[in-house]
Amino acid sequence: MTTDRTSYLVSLNRADLRRYLTEKSMERAVREFVARGVNERDIAAMALPTTYSAREAMNLIQRSISELALLP
Repeated sequence: MTTDRTSYLVSLNRADLRRYLTEKSMERAVREFVARGVNERDIAAMALPTTYSAREAMNLIQRSISELALLP
């Protein structure tokens, strides 16, 4: 597994950026999404390319949710 080397605004530890991020935050929505997860109905509602299977989409989303769940 590789380490995420992305430079995030929050890591800059600046009061002005913390204030901005608090006002624009999607954190609650993301936390709720991670807690809820996805199911087959969510995948079925997506307009996936014909070359991309529902199973592949589910796997990708589940991996993404697992990664998001690691955030503090």
